[in-house]
Amino acid sequence: LNLKVVDEVEGRITEAGLKNSSTKMIPPRCVLIGLAGQGKTRGTVAMNTVAICTNQSIAAVFPNEFFDPWYLYYNLDSRYEELRELSAGDGGRGGLNLTIIRSLEIPFPDLTEQTAIATVLSDMDADITAIEAKLTKARVIKQGMMQELLTGRIRLV
Repeated sequence: LNLKVVDEVEGRITEAGLKNSSTKMIPPRCVLIGLAGQGKTRGTVAMNTVAICTNQSIAAVFPNEFFDPWYLYYNLDSRYEELRELSAGDGGRGGLNLTIIRSLEIPFPDLTEQTAIATVLSDMDADITAIEAKLTKARVIKQGMMQELLTGRIRLV
């Protein structure tokens, strides 16, 4: 879930493993919600772009024709703190459950507007990712320049 977009998984499950466990096969484009965890996982929202298996600690909202899954993803992702509060339990060890998830009020404008909103937010995420990559590169270059300048390997005068 911490990846936010699950487009690859490390492990694979066999048919026998799927049949003999409590895991469920989840189709692509589900909005995933962490139900349990004392750290940051509880309330974390993600989207899978490939079929995956999950356990009972993750709720999956399956896609349908009534909502844009990316719109729902962004709506719930922006409500992380609210989800954490709703799940607060004894000593901070609470958990979310399907009753809590189903009780959430979510404004759903018409599908065209949902898609437009999701597109704008996705474009902004792409811009942020590009800027963060440039920042990382600039920091690496600065670190290298500091090494060269402060050790005297490069002189400016």
